[in-house]
Amino acid sequence: MVSDAGAPWRASGSGYWNWFSQLKRVLDTTDNQVRSLRRRDLIARFQAAKDADDQGLPNDATRPDYAATRGVYWSIASKPDAAEPSFVQSAAIAPADIGTSLHFLGSEETIDLVNWGYCASDQALRSWYRPAVPAGKGVPLKAGDVKPGRCAVVSKALMSGCKV
Repeated sequence: MVSDAGAPWRASGSGYWNWFSQLKRVLDTTDNQVRSLRRRDLIARFQAAKDADDQGLPNDATRPDYAATRGVYWSIASKPDAAEPSFVQSAAIAPADIGTSLHFLGSEETIDLVNWGYCASDQALRSWYRPAVPAGKGVPLKAGDVKPGRCAVVSKALMSGCKV
C-alpha cells in the first residue's frame, strides 16, 4: 500500500527572476522526474500482477518478478469521489495545497488532511485491493474534533507571519 504525499507538480506562470529560484525549479523538476519514473514503474508492476492473476498464471517461482507485486497506490492529488465515506473539505486550502512544515497547520487543515487520507485510502482499497474490503464507516474526524493548545496557536501565528 503506497500513499504518496509528495507535492503534485504544477506548471509555473510566475517566471524566475533570480538564480536561486531558477536553481530551485531545476531541483524540483529533477525530483519530479524521479518521482514520476518510480510511480510509473510501481503502477506497471501492479498492473502486470493483475494481468498475471487474470490469466491464471501460478503464483510461484515461474512467475516473472515484475508480475509479482500486488498493491494499491494513492497520492495527495487523488480526488476521492462521492462514495461513502465522503470527504467534505472544510478549510480554504485543498489538501494537496497545504504546505509541509513542522508547526501546527490549523484545526480545519488537520481535519481535512486526516479525513482526506482516510477517504482516499478507503476508495483506493475498495477499487483495487483483492479481496475487496467493505466501505469505511465514515470519516474519523468531525468539525471541532481538533482543539489546538496555546503552543500550537502561537506556533501557527509565528510561522504564518514568517511564511515558513
